[in-house]
Amino acid sequence: MPVHPLVEGVVHAYLRAIDAEAPGLVEGLYLTGSVSLGDFRAHTSDIDFVAVTANSPDAAAIAALW
Repeated sequence: MPVHPLVEGVVHAYLRAIDAEAPGLVEGLYLTGSVSLGDFRAHTSDIDFVAVTANSPDAAAIAALW
């Protein structure tokens, strides 16, 4: 299923920002909620996701996620 262009842009920006702060931390990112159900509404819906890491992140990596 294609992802809304707004979601795609936000996800790519988030992953670039995380990778800049903690390279390689996020190994997978899964979209959930309205995006995955095909009910995403631009400028109304939030973007829910689960990020997967290979290792437990340290304090600096956790700070980078926020």
